[in-house]
Amino acid sequence: MDTWQIEQYQTSSGRFPIQEFILEQNQEDRENIFAHIQELLDLNIRARPPLVKHIEGKLWELRIQIGKQFRIFYFTQTGKKNYFVTCL
Repeated sequence: MDTWQIEQYQTSSGRFPIQEFILEQNQEDRENIFAHIQELLDLNIRARPPLVKHIEGKLWELRIQIGKQFRIFYFTQTGKKNYFVTCL
């Protein structure tokens, strides 16, 4: 199986907003978020709803529904990388 990687958006001041957002969540939510991220990495371009949703163009949404709803927006590039750009 091919290995995919995740790259995070980094601000001009060196911050990683997605990492900060995830780390602000309680332990149970963090574990669920990381499990969904791992599932995306395992499935990569084969991922389908309800795990992911195509927004438009190259923009996708990783949908994490664990009572609370989290969204991580990303796009995929050649070179087997998912670029996480923002989250809600």
